[in-house]
Amino acid sequence: MNITRRTLLYMAATILIILAPAIEGALPPTLFWPCYVVAIGLVVYAFIGASGRTQKLTLILASVALTLTAADLVLRFTPIVFDELAERWPRMPLVNRYVPNLRYEGRRFNDLSRMAGVKEWWEEKQIS
Repeated sequence: MNITRRTLLYMAATILIILAPAIEGALPPTLFWPCYVVAIGLVVYAFIGASGRTQKLTLILASVALTLTAADLVLRFTPIVFDELAERWPRMPLVNRYVPNLRYEGRRFNDLSRMAGVKEWWEEKQIS
């Protein structure tokens, strides 16, 4: 069995295309890992065994994965809900996201300096 560099490149490119939905974030890898393992095994078998049927099946899997990835990337840049369809809802007293009438007094600082982790950037403010 003589595997050429060209065959290895084709295998790597096909595996990358099949894993593209997980890499790009269209499909969660934890949910579909058995499918990815089977697809990678199919790619290796198709290129090493040079089976025509498995190469066609690999081409189908790669085209589905590439289509899914491209569609997800395109849909990320298009608005899903248009402004005309968005409406303001009335106040819902049964849905509490915050404690009503909460009073807090103390010192705090901004979140960006907290994320940076640099104490010299803190701008402490008195909240009352």
